[in-house]
Amino acid sequence: MIKTEMAIRFQKMSERGLNDAAVLEFISCISSPDLSRYIHNLSNMYVLVGLEEQSSMSAEEKVFMQSKGQLVLGFILMDHISGPYHTIEYLWTRGSMRKQGLARILIKEYERVSTCRTVPGEIASAFWKRYFADEFKITTVAQLFGFKQFLGLPNLRWDLLISSLRRVDDGFSDDSESELEYKILPFE
Repeated sequence: MIKTEMAIRFQKMSERGLNDAAVLEFISCISSPDLSRYIHNLSNMYVLVGLEEQSSMSAEEKVFMQSKGQLVLGFILMDHISGPYHTIEYLWTRGSMRKQGLARILIKEYERVSTCRTVPGEIASAFWKRYFADEFKITTVAQLFGFKQFLGLPNLRWDLLISSLRRVDDGFSDDSESELEYKILPFE
């Protein structure tokens, strides 16, 4: 695994500290047809803000970072928020930064500030198979169904993970995600 260090800040989108240019650039990113349905929830999003340039950023992102000093690297939007488990409605990270482990950082930082554990409301990527194995030690369909029943959360759509666990030969590659060392900086 590649180890890197990045200065980042985790904050609610509605909190002060994010400059106007970074907000506008982020809104343009999530204005795509796939993500535009989340724009009305900006005040409920938690974002991960990069505060320095990274080698994995695209040339355009590096130029933006150099001139504006901040760039939203990803967001997490929660759906069901009560009890010890909160449901993730959507989790997004920049394509250029996907292998930096930002999704896990978003989850861990949300869990830290909310003193809860999180689970996805819907599973739409292979990332969750590794996440469930690492975080909850779930590697079989039976374990997954038991965990889902234990949670008692409504409307969990985990069909992709269920079918993935049923395929015995579906392994993980070592390069699926880097381990990112990070430091969370306080608001200024």
